[in-house]
Amino acid sequence: MRNNTIIAIGVVIALMIGAVMLYATAGLFSEMNPDPHNHSNEYALSITREGIETEGKASSSPFKENDSFYNYKFTIETQYSDVIQSFVLLFDSNEMPHGYEYVGTKMVDGTSLKEYESFLDGLHYTILVGDYCIVHSFSITDPDYSVMGTITA
Repeated sequence: MRNNTIIAIGVVIALMIGAVMLYATAGLFSEMNPDPHNHSNEYALSITREGIETEGKASSSPFKENDSFYNYKFTIETQYSDVIQSFVLLFDSNEMPHGYEYVGTKMVDGTSLKEYESFLDGLHYTILVGDYCIVHSFSITDPDYSVMGTITA
């Protein structure tokens, strides 16, 4: 009976050590091969309001809500308080933006990009998307203004 207890304790300790080693190896592997969808980008903006064109900037950053979507929040910096300040894009596992319709493919500087559009809350959104959900450009139009963003290198 005593030998069985010692063997059982040894097996439990070996399993615990194995689990810790597996967890450490998986963590190391994920750091060596980061998810290419985990990217932040900067954008140069051109804002037209009442016929006057100004500049601004925007940025996108990934955030995790669940493992089913690639989520990106876009923050827009402009001098106008009535211009949209932020928006969120959700891409499914097939890299399709949720709530957007596919328009077609455009070649920009030798790169094939997919064009999508959406109408939400009176705004017309158009995005050009490359591999790994990288938004190369976007436009947001409203009856009073338009915002055009282009990714900066």
